[in-house]
Amino acid sequence: MCMGKCRIRRFPCNFIFIPIYCSYKRHLKIARRNYLTSGRKGRKIMRRAKKALRITGIAVILLFILVAAGVSVLNNWVGKQVAEGLLYQNKGNDTRKNSVLQLEQWGYDLEGFEERYQPRMCSVTAGDGVISPAAVFTCPESGNTAILVHGAGGDHVSMYPVAEMYLKNNWNVIAIDQRACGASEDDKVSFGYFEKQDVAAWVDYAENEMSSVKIVVHGQSMGAATAALYASDGQYDRKADAVILDSCIDSMERMFLGVWREMDGTEEIPEDYVVSCGDRYLKKHFGFGFEDADVLEKMKENHVKTMMIQCGQDEIVPNQIAEQIFQNIPAENKEICYFDSRHVEAAIDYPAEYEKAVLTFLNEEQ
Repeated sequence: MCMGKCRIRRFPCNFIFIPIYCSYKRHLKIARRNYLTSGRKGRKIMRRAKKALRITGIAVILLFILVAAGVSVLNNWVGKQVAEGLLYQNKGNDTRKNSVLQLEQWGYDLEGFEERYQPRMCSVTAGDGVISPAAVFTCPESGNTAILVHGAGGDHVSMYPVAEMYLKNNWNVIAIDQRACGASEDDKVSFGYFEKQDVAAWVDYAENEMSSVKIVVHGQSMGAATAALYASDGQYDRKADAVILDSCIDSMERMFLGVWREMDGTEEIPEDYVVSCGDRYLKKHFGFGFEDADVLEKMKENHVKTMMIQCGQDEIVPNQIAEQIFQNIPAENKEICYFDSRHVEAAIDYPAEYEKAVLTFLNEEQ
């Protein structure tokens, strides 16, 4: 009965506030009645009741502030776990070893490749001052350069099967180490948002230091996302002539939720709440949010010649997602090619067909 009169039923701490509020409301009512019947005594009671009510009001406000502060601390803690889990995912992770093991699993002759092709390790400085290392392979009198961008958890070595394809066809190759991978001294992975600056720096290097006439950026998985975000960013005057997006992930948010849903004990926690906390923390402490690494949305601004390679058995990037990305590309010259492979394995399963599709696309007139 009293809860209805108080009109604060939905307040999260009503079990504390309602009894206090109703008790003093009752005392105030009694004091008013006494004031009408007993003169001075009633006025005294009335003053006490009003004072008690003021104290109660102050206590309620302070309690509300404490509750709000507690909620803010919780939101910040959740956001910190999300943001740091994403950004520092390679902490303690041997990305070079991961690449070598992956190539061994695929049966790729890494030793034979390294005997035939000798890279030199170089580095450039990105627009934000971060040093970007890469393995640079040069072919005599070649006017074409492919900049290769690897996926999550590995380093530039994982791109050697693709590098070999280009090298056999007399292309220069720059196989970069993404941030927090390989020889990179940076410690944060931003799913392409900051890494696109590294790509831009290497495009400039290919043009100015290697006198490249044609430049292509070829990425796999998260590396494809980096290439896509680079192509969609209008701040770079010199764009690559084309981008190849192999098994391109569509967003940092969806990748996070894919991992989140596999974790124990997360079923009862609203996903929107977790994403919101993570997004606020990322923006506040690192200067970007989930929407800044949303390839699906950003591709609406991509006017660079683009080829997408989609693997039909890809469980990380389903065909439906790849087709949505492709449909969002406004570039007039675009193509999507399908292979019956798992995520990023088309170049391993169908090397000849992969090579033909890529080089045919790159040799077409703009």
